Amino acid sequence: MHARDCEECEEKDDTMLDVIRRHIIVRGDLSEEQRQRLLAIAKRCPVHRTLEAGPKILDEMDTAS
Repeated sequence: MHARDCEECEEKDDTMLDVIRRHIIVRGDLSEEQRQRLLAIAKRCPVHRTLEAGPKILDEMDTAS
């Protein structure tokens, strides 16, 4: 997705963004407060936090002996 097409983006430019969409389905009669609490918990997931932080990738290369 182009950053200029992203409504939630802080900066609008011509660069590309990786977008991951998560669709959460809940069953049962939950109050809005319960639904918001589950969403808050999902956002604290270690994978979610790592992806949201934008990990840096460091490459290393060794020579074979």
